Amino acid sequence: MCTKLTRITFFLLLVKCGKSTATVVDPDAWMADLAGCGQIEAEGTYCNWDQTGHVDCIYHEKYWNFYSGGTNWTKCPEGTRCSCFKDNQCTMPKNEICKPPEVLPPWPSVFHLSYVKLFAYDRDTWIDEEEDLPRVVVGVIKQDLKQNKVFHTENDTAHLIQMEKDGFIMYTWNQVDLSAECTRSKVKKLQPYMPELAHYQLEKCIKTGNREIRTYYFQNGPLNSWAYELYRKWWKMVYDPATHTILPMTYTYRYEDVDMGDTSAADDFEYKVHEVRNSKNWFNLPAHCSSI
Repeated sequence: MCTKLTRITFFLLLVKCGKSTATVVDPDAWMADLAGCGQIEAEGTYCNWDQTGHVDCIYHEKYWNFYSGGTNWTKCPEGTRCSCFKDNQCTMPKNEICKPPEVLPPWPSVFHLSYVKLFAYDRDTWIDEEEDLPRVVVGVIKQDLKQNKVFHTENDTAHLIQMEKDGFIMYTWNQVDLSAECTRSKVKKLQPYMPELAHYQLEKCIKTGNREIRTYYFQNGPLNSWAYELYRKWWKMVYDPATHTILPMTYTYRYEDVDMGDTSAADDFEYKVHEVRNSKNWFNLPAHCSSI
């Protein structure tokens, strides 16, 4: 897919080519992309790009774009962030926009998950005429941070990351065809499976027995847009107050590129949490990996 030529992209391309931009791009217009005014369709208050503050976006008739006006930036106090989703208008009073971020319970240091992933992608036929069919991926995640080990499979492929004398090492092999090569490579860190939910918001919480089913929601892009991309994500988690830990039940991802007409993508994960009794034998390498 081609990169959209936004004002900020256009400005950077001109700089790279060594051309002057003083009479080509209005500074307020291209700075608006960084401020939070670049992907919107209505005047109002919006979070800046990293949600450290918010800005009032005003329509600029001369440049047919929204800009900040240069005087109405508000930085959130320390320990808070702009609570509106990116590229979505803040509808609450301004004194309620900056809030402490959602504090999520930690994942357990030891857990065993299996999952089924259904991936579907529809794209414009002029980009790729190949038929896109839903693709199913099955896998397992076993993690023990006390042992500094993470095991992850995706269909036939398996990965194990563990601490060795020369640092963190990742082994990759084919679980079905053990005659295939096993690779050993050094990685910078352990890479535990713990999705980042810092910019999600708690959408729903349902108590079930002594546990809670929590749904966290994330959105990037305006709903019902006529021109801009929309990313929506949901994590449904089970929270155990006894251990103060959280584990996933489902993950749902939806992408719509309304500017391209009919381009969309979808990810659906179903997780199953398995009882952990003894994790010592989770991480045994096959013989052809142990010898390299």
